[in-house]
Amino acid sequence: MWFVQETPRFWLCKHYRDGVERIDRRAAWKCPTCRISFPFPTPASSSGHASLETVLKEIRELKCQLAGMSSLSQDLQTIKDVLKDLKLRCEITSKTLDLISIELLAWNLEPPAWSTYRNH
Repeated sequence: MWFVQETPRFWLCKHYRDGVERIDRRAAWKCPTCRISFPFPTPASSSGHASLETVLKEIRELKCQLAGMSSLSQDLQTIKDVLKDLKLRCEITSKTLDLISIELLAWNLEPPAWSTYRNH
């Protein structure tokens, strides 16, 4: 809950009011004269509400936009699986190359150039 400790100015008569007011009640920051003369409209009479048809239309549009999300999720999982497999294959290849290098060293042969690059 937020409070304002300034002197807010009334939006109708431009008079100032001293004291602490709750921010969520700032719509009611009116002096007693303005409060009686110009009451706030009730929510039912406010024209800012959308009709049910408009809301339903927007929901249907969102539904159409989100229809492809399930295939995107499946595509993402496929990509993850492929990357996991690629990582595993790279690790196996790396271990195989290490074994070949060890084997060549055991025969007193110079390992190929690729093995020296990998160690740096």
